[in-house]
Amino acid sequence: MSEKSTPWSEIVSGISAFFALILTYLGIQPWNTLFAVVFGAAITYLVQKRLQGESEKRNVNLNYIETYYGPLLVEIQKIQYEVLSDMSGYYDFKKFDTFVKSPQFYTMGKKLRADFLTFSDEVEKLDKKISFYNNKIIDLIREKGNHYLTGPIDVKTIFIQDSSNPPIFLRYSNGPDKTGINLNNSILQDKNPIDIIKEKVKNFQEQCLQVELNLEKWKGELLFESGRDSKSYTERSMILNNIISEVQEELNRDKSYKDFKLELNNLKKMAENISSRLTKYINKYISIVDI
Repeated sequence: MSEKSTPWSEIVSGISAFFALILTYLGIQPWNTLFAVVFGAAITYLVQKRLQGESEKRNVNLNYIETYYGPLLVEIQKIQYEVLSDMSGYYDFKKFDTFVKSPQFYTMGKKLRADFLTFSDEVEKLDKKISFYNNKIIDLIREKGNHYLTGPIDVKTIFIQDSSNPPIFLRYSNGPDKTGINLNNSILQDKNPIDIIKEKVKNFQEQCLQVELNLEKWKGELLFESGRDSKSYTERSMILNNIISEVQEELNRDKSYKDFKLELNNLKKMAENISSRLTKYINKYISIVDI
């Protein structure tokens, strides 16, 4: 990678040329030659020293990128997707402690360091909040959804209360296109589950979508059947849309949930800002070549 000439070296070269012209004009040829040789050697030494210093600084910066800034950018981008947007993946928030305790942390600019500390403190609190509101949505799905479940008169059908079994799961399967999503997660993202599935598959076919309900059936005090009950989206679209509508209506009345969503949006903006600044720093010292 070639180094750019500095304004300092250009100024010195200009001064050298100026004095050389004066000496030539005055006819002091030996002095002109001597001056040119000495001054040229001095310029070469100083410029090389300056370039060597810049090269060493660049190598240090590249090392920081490899050992610190690059991995930090990857982690922040994971948080942007897995935590702040998707909210379905697990993330070890303690990883941020490693970055904060690293010596390279203090090579950040003062403003970026302060912003990163604020972001890391806030994002570590988010795990419990996401879990809390995810469970709240699951409870609401069961509460609202139980009213739509039907069966024999002597059988009580309800959603399974086990927290490890989300009440409603949408499963899509069409050849190599296989994906799915829990209804509670799509509501937490403020997205329709069908739209999320459409984003993940090449050519959405409604007939390839199944809606699975995790149900248990009781006769009096006796539980005689439990598990997933799967039917096509066509058969369950009305029930699904009614449940989504009622749950969202309930959440819209919850001020604490609104505050949580506002906090989430603010953290998204903060993550995008920090990610952008880190990317700019990395691009400054790494040449990206299209292959």
